[in-house]
Amino acid sequence: MLRKLLWSYALLILIPLAIMSLLLYSNTSRLMEKLVTYSAKQSFDQAYTFLNYKMYNIKETSNIILKNPEIIHLLRTVDREDLVAQVSQLYELRNYLIPLQDGTNITKVRLYVRSGLLYSDENENIFNMELAKQDKWYQTMQEENLNNFWSPPSYLPKDARDQLSYIKNIIDPGSYSNRLGMICFDFSLPDIIRLLAKASSTSNSVTYLQNERRDIVASSNDTLLAKYKVGDAIVQELSKQQDPWARHMDNNQDMLVAVKQLEGTDWRMVTAISFDDLIAGSSYIRNLIFVLLLVIGTLAYFVAYFISKSITGRITRLARKMRSFNSTNVTPLRRSNGTDEIDQLIEDYNTMLHRMDRLVEEKYQAGQALKTAELRTLQAQINPHFLYNTLEMINWLSWKNRGEDVQRIVEGLAKYYRLSLSGGKDIITIEEEIQHVSFYFDIQNMRFDQQLRLVIAVDSELLPLYTLKSILQPLVENAILHGILCKSEKSGTITISGTISAGSVVMSITDDGVGMDVAAGDEGLIGAASPSTKQGYGSRNVHNRIQLHFGDGYGIRYASLPGQGTTVTILFPVIREP
Repeated sequence: MLRKLLWSYALLILIPLAIMSLLLYSNTSRLMEKLVTYSAKQSFDQAYTFLNYKMYNIKETSNIILKNPEIIHLLRTVDREDLVAQVSQLYELRNYLIPLQDGTNITKVRLYVRSGLLYSDENENIFNMELAKQDKWYQTMQEENLNNFWSPPSYLPKDARDQLSYIKNIIDPGSYSNRLGMICFDFSLPDIIRLLAKASSTSNSVTYLQNERRDIVASSNDTLLAKYKVGDAIVQELSKQQDPWARHMDNNQDMLVAVKQLEGTDWRMVTAISFDDLIAGSSYIRNLIFVLLLVIGTLAYFVAYFISKSITGRITRLARKMRSFNSTNVTPLRRSNGTDEIDQLIEDYNTMLHRMDRLVEEKYQAGQALKTAELRTLQAQINPHFLYNTLEMINWLSWKNRGEDVQRIVEGLAKYYRLSLSGGKDIITIEEEIQHVSFYFDIQNMRFDQQLRLVIAVDSELLPLYTLKSILQPLVENAILHGILCKSEKSGTITISGTISAGSVVMSITDDGVGMDVAAGDEGLIGAASPSTKQGYGSRNVHNRIQLHFGDGYGIRYASLPGQGTTVTILFPVIREP
């Protein structure tokens, strides 16, 4: 019932709200994009107008010089021998040039005159023409036969790289082939950059000037220029169109681009605006609408949920608990203060659950106690078995008056039981278990006059792993007593090997004794052997201990050929920590 109510809420509230939000975002984003684009165009047009006006003022100022007959007369009628006249000409020329340096449009006026004059090396406003020949702007004008030239900073001398310059030839009106000099009008590069920056209306946009030679004259941001520089082909194409604006993808950048030619120059004003910036406002509106939709939807959901819950809550909780009754995580239901039939059902459910928990706990505790008792009993059965045999051997040696052998056996027995006790731990390392069985084997070998040989062939990677203690000794004991000693020569070799296979530890005890009946051995592992089957006693204890501790998938297996020997394989999991 609760789910049906919530689905009804989603269909009737969330879906209309989502459609309304989508329509609102669509219309708002279009409006925001238009506003930002309009603002960008206004900024571009305003900066373009200012630049055009500045270029116009510089050109008009140049005309003042070039159309002034007094200046033309001074440059044409130079008496190289009359030094006084040249000094007078210097002051007159400076009086014409210095007032033009208004600091707003023109920062400096440089007049280049022929060499050999007294004032040609004044180097403040008047310069020797020979100096200009070293500059790139002069070389360009000569190579291209230009009468005037708008020079980028890279074409100017190194000490004037913070300037731009408009350069014109001064031609003798009476002889157009006679160049009287050259005049340069320097204007501030930082001022131009500030004007270009005003055209960059967003943080990820750049405006720059580029001449027909593809030189960058000035840029509002050199870092962004490397990222957003428009291709030359696009600049050429847009400069010919009536509408300078176009959307363009270049260098994997989606941009809004505009190109306009500055009047009377070979400079083009180019702006490139990241389209992501144009829709940034739309993205903000989209995110805001999404957050509001999420908040309103979440609040509406919780309101609908709690209203529905107040109607169907107790029934839903009881039904859910009954459906999950077979799981391992079943908890009681909290009962309200009501006294109706639903509350009575909840009370009966909690009572039943409490009784089941108590029965499960009692069964678990009984099983744990039984398992612990079986483990301790099986462990206790093994140690007395070996102690009995060893004491019997000590008694026999004492009877034979072999005191030194008795001493060696007692010392070996002490070391053996020191490992057997192992601080009360049931889990020891495989290396300790091998040491344990080695002490046992040394004792037995003394008993049988060193007729036995033990070979350890265990992979070194197994030694730090862990296992149950005292699982090798009973099997080695069986190999000695029921395998090798049953041969006529009563001598032989026992090999203990071990490796890791398929994620489990596999250890084998192989003897070259008389062999055995494998079927009888397997029956002994499950307790089906008769009391006369002595070999089944120790191995059955080992098998049962392994299965009690690790599960039915582990234990020991027999493989034997009569007259050739027996191999007992032990399988238990890889244990890296006790």
